[in-house]
Amino acid sequence: MIEYPFSMPPEIEPVEGMAHLREHLTLHGEMVAHRLRTLHNNHEEFRVGIALMGAAVPLPYILKCFQSEPELAQQILDRTFFLTTSKNGATASGQIIRNPNAGFTDSQTFIYPEDILDDAGTALVFGELFPDQQVEVYPAFHKPHSLEQAAKVLLPNVSVHPFEEIPKKWVFAAGMDGGTPRLTGLDEFDRIELALLQRFSRHGYAYVNDNNPPHDKLISFLKQSQLPTDPELRWIFTHMERAKMHGNLAALEKLSSEYLKYIRAVTLSRNDDLHALKL
Repeated sequence: MIEYPFSMPPEIEPVEGMAHLREHLTLHGEMVAHRLRTLHNNHEEFRVGIALMGAAVPLPYILKCFQSEPELAQQILDRTFFLTTSKNGATASGQIIRNPNAGFTDSQTFIYPEDILDDAGTALVFGELFPDQQVEVYPAFHKPHSLEQAAKVLLPNVSVHPFEEIPKKWVFAAGMDGGTPRLTGLDEFDRIELALLQRFSRHGYAYVNDNNPPHDKLISFLKQSQLPTDPELRWIFTHMERAKMHGNLAALEKLSSEYLKYIRAVTLSRNDDLHALKL
C-alpha cells in the first residue's frame, strides 16, 4: 500500500488499484492509442467519442502517444466528437455537442475511452446513438459488477475492453468527480472547484459509508494531491463544468473545441510537460 505523505479526512480512504494514477492513465492511453494506430494502419474509418466531463481527462494521455506522428495525431483530433450525458435515476441519456461528420461514411468504428465503467449507462448511450456502427469501450477502471452488468444491457454492437478492476465504492479521481452533485451545502464556485480537484486527484479515493466531509476540509486536502496540470487546462475545465451544470450546450460546444486546441498544442509540442496555452 502506498504511503501517503499527508493525513486525509476520516470520511475518505485510498482505493486499492488507484494509487499511481499518472502511471495508470499513461498505460491506459497507450492501450487506446495502439488500437487507434491499428485502425489507421488497416485503413479503417474511425472516430473517437468523449463523454463530458470525466472521459475528457484520459484524452491527453492517449494523444501524447502520437507526438512523433503529428499527421496521425491531427487525424484523431479531427475525428473526435463530444457528447454530454446525464442520468435520471438509473436511466442515462446523451446529446452530441461536437460532431465532425464531414468525410465519413456509415462504415465506422467508434472508440470510446472512458474513465470508469460502472453501471454501463454511458456505454449504453453510445451504443444507442450509433446502432449501425461498432462501438469499442475502453474504460480505465471498472467495478466488480460492471462487466456482468454491461453484458446484460449493452447492444450487440458494443464491446468492452477492461483495464483495471477497483472495489465497489463511491470513487473519485482519474476523471471521476465522486458524485459531487450529491454533496450538500455547496455554492456553485465550491461545487466546480471540488469537481475539478476530484477529477485531477493524483490518487484515487472513496467515501467511507457515503459520509461526506465538510467541503472546505476536502478541498484543502485534495489541493495536496493533484495530477500535474497547467492553469490553462483547469481554466477550460472550470468553464466546461459550469456550462454543463447550467445545461449551456452552446458554451460546452465552444469549450470542447478549445479543449481540442489545447490538446493539439500539447501533443504536437513534443514536450513532456503540459504547458500553458493562450486561448
